[in-house]
Amino acid sequence: MLENSKDLLYIVLSFCILWLTVFLCWLIYYMVSILRGASNMVEELRERFRGIEEAIRGMRDKMEHATASFSFVSEGIIKLIQYFVSKKNSVEDEIGGIEEKKRKRK
Repeated sequence: MLENSKDLLYIVLSFCILWLTVFLCWLIYYMVSILRGASNMVEELRERFRGIEEAIRGMRDKMEHATASFSFVSEGIIKLIQYFVSKKNSVEDEIGGIEEKKRKRK
């Protein structure tokens, strides 16, 4: 079987190549495992960012809706104030007319 030292060298080299192959397979397995974990983490972060983006979009839509509603409310308040001012002016005019009639009678 072993006729010379060269045969022993080939056997040792074949075991070294075998162990190197096993080590490389083990290393590749762990690298794939690490990359899979990183990929899952990135996907989870994407999901969280999507949730945050949806929440911000929802708040923005609510603010836009509230702003639009506020403009309607402010227009209503302005018209209400104008109504009361015109009513006040008409009441003052009536009171002024009554006072003039009283002065004319005297």
